[in-house]
Amino acid sequence: MRLLVFIPNLADGGAQRQCVRLVNELATREGLDVVLVRHPGGVHESQLDLAGIVDRPLPAGRSHRDPRAVVDLRRIIRETRPDVVMTWLTMGDIVGRLALAGLGLPWVIAERDSAHPPGWRSTIRRPLGRRADLILAISREGADYWRTAGRPASRPTVVVDNIVVAPPPRAPAARDTIAFIGRLAHQKNVHVVARAMALSAAAHPDLRHVIVGQGALESEVRAIVRDHAVDLAGYVEDVHAVLERSLAVILVSHHEGLPNVVLEAVTHGVPVVASDLPEHRALLGPDYPYFVADRDSPEAVAQVVRRVVAAPAPGALDHARARVAAMTPAAVADSYLTALAPHTR
Repeated sequence: MRLLVFIPNLADGGAQRQCVRLVNELATREGLDVVLVRHPGGVHESQLDLAGIVDRPLPAGRSHRDPRAVVDLRRIIRETRPDVVMTWLTMGDIVGRLALAGLGLPWVIAERDSAHPPGWRSTIRRPLGRRADLILAISREGADYWRTAGRPASRPTVVVDNIVVAPPPRAPAARDTIAFIGRLAHQKNVHVVARAMALSAAAHPDLRHVIVGQGALESEVRAIVRDHAVDLAGYVEDVHAVLERSLAVILVSHHEGLPNVVLEAVTHGVPVVASDLPEHRALLGPDYPYFVADRDSPEAVAQVVRRVVAAPAPGALDHARARVAAMTPAAVADSYLTALAPHTR
């Protein structure tokens, strides 16, 4: 089988990280050719194992919103002759579907979220996605999104996991950090995170408070924490180094899929101060003690942080550890291949 994977970019993001991990694992499978199409560059490009992948970057110097990407992708599809095409991210889904028009190839969407804000991209993507041959969602809520969008029940949607990579061995480090790790975007509720960090820094001046990540709201976040002992670290390639020193991680998003930072925090034994979402409950468990009932309240977030710092609850991560243990590269890749098998020519 030849699988073509199209993702618009390998910039800083959980979807990009997971795409790289997946194609690296799939490329090790005998009898499977993986073609990766993306715009060149991006912080995750260095993690690609190009020895096993047919790498077909799009022309350099163009935005991933450039409409010529449709023509470029269609040309690559014709040249590489895949059996299945899988697209990632909203623009990837739109460009991919347009490039596939009339070619008669199975189209698979990798659904990475459980909700999508209103806007022209969502407006275009929804009717296109209803016709996808297969949707692979990383949460039941992501699958439900397409059901409520009018996707016919006859077209399959399968829930798959993310890949979790074990942290590298390190010497034990002092736990002295409260961290946020993620994109600085509205979905991640970063205004509330920044204000909660400022409150926590005032309550715990002996601890380091750090916001790790990049995004469109960086200047607004910087303005909120300017007069407080909160560091903005930008993109950090080795997030394990941050997690190794963390007492708690904050993630009070408005919606999620299967967030990488929670999975990685669990592998380090770090409690997550999390918004009370179905996606988080599925991973952390219904009795998890560090959900924030009001994710729009910085005070509520800071209060839960204080509880973690004061006395971490033993066994809080037991449910999540059991889930994460099954998310090995081999097991997740197997689930993708099982779902893809009926759609190969």
